[in-house]
Formats: sequence, C-alpha cells, structure tokens
Amino acid sequence: MPYDSLPELIAREHPGDGIRIPPELTVPLTPRVRALIDTPQMRRLSRISQLGLVSRVYPGAVHSRFEHSLGVYRLALEFLVSLRRDGEFAARVGEADAAAFIVAALVHDIGHWAFCHPLEDMGLAELPRHESVVGVVLAADEIAHVLRSRWQLEPSRVAALIDGTASDPVGILLHSLLSGPIDVDKMDYLARDSLHAGVPYGRHFDQERLLASLCIDFRGRALAITDKGRTAAELMVFARYVMFSEVYWHHAVRAATAMLQRAVWLVRDRIEPAVLMRADDEEFIGWPDARRPARAPRASSRGCSGPGGSSSSGWPRSMPSTTPTSTRPLPAARIATRRPSPSTWPSGCPVAWTGRCRPKR
Repeated sequence: MPYDSLPELIAREHPGDGIRIPPELTVPLTPRVRALIDTPQMRRLSRISQLGLVSRVYPGAVHSRFEHSLGVYRLALEFLVSLRRDGEFAARVGEADAAAFIVAALVHDIGHWAFCHPLEDMGLAELPRHESVVGVVLAADEIAHVLRSRWQLEPSRVAALIDGTASDPVGILLHSLLSGPIDVDKMDYLARDSLHAGVPYGRHFDQERLLASLCIDFRGRALAITDKGRTAAELMVFARYVMFSEVYWHHAVRAATAMLQRAVWLVRDRIEPAVLMRADDEEFIGWPDARRPARAPRASSRGCSGPGGSSSSGWPRSMPSTTPTSTRPLPAARIATRRPSPSTWPSGCPVAWTGRCRPKR
C-alpha cells in the first residue's frame, strides 16, 4: 500500500508512547508529531476552550481545542486505515498526500481564537473568519520550519486542505474527509463534547460501523459510505441535531452569547484584530478592561465606599447606565437580547448509498 510506511500508522499499531485523552484513548505520537504539537501555535490551543460559553450551563464542558485536535488527528489515522481498503483511494492518495492530511487534521483549528464563533456571527468587518487566517498562522517561522524540515510539506498545501482552496482532485478528496457531512472533525467533537457536557446525545451513533463503511464516491472526488453504514450515518446526523438543540443552542447559552456579543459591539471601535485574534481565553477576558478608560473614584463624605460611592478598587457600587456608549444603532439582526432557537436543522448529508461507491478491492 502506498502510505503503509507512514510513521504515524506504524505508531498506531504500537501505541505505548502516546498521549492519553478521554475517553480512555491513546493518541500515537512520533517525533515529528511531537515537534508539531510543541510549537507555540499549537500549544496556544490548550488555552482556548472548545465550547466557550457552553460551560456556563454544562460546567464539565471546559475541554480545550488542543484536546479536540488530538482526537481529530487520531481519527484521521483511523480514516486512512479504513480507506486503504478502497482500491481507488489507495491508488490516488500517496504517502505525501496522506501525511498532509494527517497534519491538516492535527492543526485544523489553529486559526481559532477565543470565542471566535459567536463573534464571527456578528459579521463585523474588523474580524475576518478564522478559516481565512490558517495560511498566515501556518506560515509562521517555527511551525513552517517543522512542516518543511520534519514533514517535507509546504504550509500552503496543508492550509489548502483545511480551508478548501485545494483545486487538484486529491486535495478536493482529502478536504472532504476534513469538512463534509461525515468527517474527522464532526466525528470527534460530537462524542467529545457530549462526554464533557455529561450528556449522551453526541455518542449515540456507531462510530466503529461508520469507519468500516467508508469509501469514496463514484467520481472519486468525495468521501462516501457503503450501504452497511447507512444507519450509523443517519444516527450521526441525528446526534448532531440533538447536540445543537440541547447543548450548543441551549437557551441559557444563547442568552450568554447575546450578552457577549453586545459587550463586544459596545467596544468595537477599539478592536485591534491582530491582538484579538491571537488571544486565548484569559487574554480575551482581560482585553476589554485593558482598553477601558480610567474611571476617577467618586467622592465620598466618609472617604470609603458607601451607597452611591465607590469601592476600594475605584468601581462604582451602583449599576452603570445601560445606554450604549456608541452613537451607532445596534443592528437588530446581529445582536439580540434573546437568541432564537432554529426551528429546523439541515443535515447537509449528501451521502452516497448503495451502488454509488466503487467496489473494495
């Protein structure tokens, strides 16, 4: 097989030297994988929450994007093992392409910054989408050096697999494994988010059966499944629906999201994209205070805090005015005091069924 000699696939068979992540999984490591996850760009993900404000409702949901990235990397190896039984996939994807896919799975979230999903939904021109900065982050000196010297890969190739700009047939195919109706990202985050949130919804699909049914479609350009995986695929789509309904879009999470968005809207004139997009959770939380104009303490007849006076830290005890500090009106379509729950969820699952896959050789 063309990519059987990949060190990561060999390490998968002997996982003694690896990282343990929930739920009781060992992520195989090789020297070049270690070099990649030890870069500052990857270590930063350990300080960014995977679910952000969801932890206000589900206190166990405090896992990081770094943990999720390791889980996606592990699943990428499982995808390659399953798909090498598909003769067409094995004929198209060589060792260099398989290595690029492994790296793309590991670093796919490298463009994320703290709370980027709810802030991107605001549509502020100052804040580009996180997918658009992946190429810039991968081109940074240290991680670019690791990719070129340890993996013999160009950062631009890895970025193209992640953001979907790859135009060659193999690149399009590998992108479908990273972002599609059934992909390594969704398969990990549904189960992992469900585990940490303490709910069963995202784990109610047969992952093993789904992996065994993977193939590529009749055009050879996208991931598909055999008919034996149909029920498992449908259960995964339904698991995603329930996770959105009960976890990601829980009514209290929507309320917290609205408050975060309004807070950012009020200080939007002072947003520094280059600073904000590098921020981890702690840096983001400290960002508004660092840019707040100094407030003079209110005078108190007794020289200490009291009704209407100020505390020892200089903050007024009375509630501040709710009038926005900006003269620009709030766009009702983007900022809401009560985030509505979507009434329907498209599955986005054009999966190929019986007769659509190439036979396994």
